[in-house]
Amino acid sequence: MPWNLCFLMIKKDFFIERIQKIDRRFVYAEDMLVYISLINEKMVFIEDCLYNYMICESSICKENDQKYDIYLEDLNFALRVIEKMNLKKNILRYYSYFIKMNIYWFLHKSHKISYLKYKFLKKKEKAKRIYYILLSKIKKNKEL
Repeated sequence: MPWNLCFLMIKKDFFIERIQKIDRRFVYAEDMLVYISLINEKMVFIEDCLYNYMICESSICKENDQKYDIYLEDLNFALRVIEKMNLKKNILRYYSYFIKMNIYWFLHKSHKISYLKYKFLKKKEKAKRIYYILLSKIKKNKEL
């Protein structure tokens, strides 16, 4: 995911402050909302690996049919939250794309949509993404 916090070092106070602004408990994609709030912050990159992510049997990272509805609820909530944020259109489209891809995946995994519909929705989102990328390049070329 393009919002994975396990590759970043974030001040604990910063993370807690951002996560407390969300008025519900998250199981999935909570780090995405914090990551997006980092976009406008000053970021410093280091070479050292200071975090070792371990996946336990009970981890959220382990797929579980019973968790799909929770994941879908969290992703839909996250999508609504970022749509209300004051983000640039290209940033909103970028993160919306990945959230929607995850939503479609979990809809398919929970048997709420067929594999064929999953593939169709995925291709539709990819086509929209390519369209907006090309549109932004055309606009940049016109400005030059």
